[in-house]
Amino acid sequence: MAQSLNCPELEIINDDQMIVVEKTKDLIVKLIRTTDGDNRMNISDYLEQHLPYSYTYLSRIFTEYTHMGIEKFFILKKIEFVKELLTTSNLTLTEISYKSGYKSVAHLSKQFKNTTGFSPTRFRTLKQKMSASNK
Repeated sequence: MAQSLNCPELEIINDDQMIVVEKTKDLIVKLIRTTDGDNRMNISDYLEQHLPYSYTYLSRIFTEYTHMGIEKFFILKKIEFVKELLTTSNLTLTEISYKSGYKSVAHLSKQFKNTTGFSPTRFRTLKQKMSASNK
């Protein structure tokens, strides 16, 4: 007799396109976390090397399922990684920029501000103040 799982955190993915979307997300996160200034790769080339689909197809189904383009998702995940580095390390902005694959601190700062509303320095300062007040 089969039991039913009633766990909202556990979602069984049985749709082939959704599986491709999840693989795409995982590859993007992997690329961001393994990239450094010496290893910058175009996102479309990277995905086409790791998945048996064209970037055009991936982009179409990704947008259909997530309501967000691959490039937007990529930027959001990069900013999430930068936030993590800002709050858990003592790396300089130059080092963070290099580690997260940005071509310059200016590009990182502009994208960070556009996404979060804060400069990276201001974000780090606010997080440090919040952390100190919680102790």
